Amino acid sequence: MVSEIPRTTDLSNSPHEIDLEESLKSIVSSGLNAWLPFGTNVILPVKPTKFHFQMADAGYKLEMSGSGVEATLNLVPDLRITNVVSQLPQPLRFATEFITGPDGYLLQSVKTSSTIGSEGDWDAKFAYTYKAVQQFQLPSTITVTQPTNEAWRYTLSDCKLVTGISLEVEAPKHESPQRRIP
Repeated sequence: MVSEIPRTTDLSNSPHEIDLEESLKSIVSSGLNAWLPFGTNVILPVKPTKFHFQMADAGYKLEMSGSGVEATLNLVPDLRITNVVSQLPQPLRFATEFITGPDGYLLQSVKTSSTIGSEGDWDAKFAYTYKAVQQFQLPSTITVTQPTNEAWRYTLSDCKLVTGISLEVEAPKHESPQRRIP
């Protein structure tokens, strides 16, 4: 788990202070949310899912369908994801670029779009630079480029790595009470 306490930006002199603060919160969380599946290696679903894996011109094509997921992933021969078109859990299209890091590949950029039929326009592009935090490569700078080509850059600082044990707990199954006959 990665944690950071963001520094508050002083927007008090702006006539659009509330709108700017909400936009900043949204951009910061979007940048981290776009990185998180790749940084935690959970891009593939954990629930039972049907897979169809086949060779394609540039590598492989992986089609997935299951409870709440339906997507097609294109991968290069070394299995890096180059682009994805997802119908579920929501319509989404994204394309990725990776760089070689000290211990494997790191997500360099991801472009996202909520329109899945088009190959041209992107809603946003996220670009990442990295720093080592307790032997892990974590984003140090995230640049978010809007469709207007306006770029917002923010730097993460004071990141800490927290480790622990993750438990899944289920409620007891409800059983009908049994009557005892004396």
